[in-house]
Amino acid sequence: MATDPQDPLPDTEEPLLSDRDAHNLEILDDFLKGKNGGKALFDKLYTYALRLNGNNPSIADEIMSDTMFDALKRRRGYDPSKNPQTWLYRVTRNASINRFRRESRHSKDISLALRNGWNDFNHDQDLELIDDGPSPPESAMASEVRERCRKAFNEIEPKFRNILELCYIQDIKYDTIGDILNLPRGTVNSTLNRAKARFREIYLQYCPLDERPAGY
Repeated sequence: MATDPQDPLPDTEEPLLSDRDAHNLEILDDFLKGKNGGKALFDKLYTYALRLNGNNPSIADEIMSDTMFDALKRRRGYDPSKNPQTWLYRVTRNASINRFRRESRHSKDISLALRNGWNDFNHDQDLELIDDGPSPPESAMASEVRERCRKAFNEIEPKFRNILELCYIQDIKYDTIGDILNLPRGTVNSTLNRAKARFREIYLQYCPLDERPAGY
């Protein structure tokens, strides 16, 4: 039977979003437009990209460009019931991994690099010194310790640098780290423990012999 042109069109509107879902979409759109809190979120993600790639600004710029493009491209498929910051951290991480793979494609060590660097992805005083907080009164000693921490952090394998960055610098909770890295909570804990042990091992290599524990 022919449709009467005077009949109203079927209701094709999407269901109304909950206040929380609408707020999540607003956070994502602010990030994409560089408005309001989106600027601060961009800065956090830029710092994350920077730390993951040895504090190289040009690489971080490229990763953030890819992040913005990927987030914009996937905006329509974003589930607003999910935390937008967690979602964007994952997009940034994937952009960093993709860049690493592109750069390593022609390297004879790519299989080893990917296996050790990316694929197998509880707070220590030394790790907290990585951040750029104000120096304590003992500035000479603090500066020396901070420099050792930075060297160790830049030298540590990317899979460990990634989780240390999320936990100790971005101050993200374990469950959210698991969401970003797509890991169960137990794996987050064990990887973090291995990362701290590896950080300590590298850190102590930069310490004078008389400051190292026995056995190092």
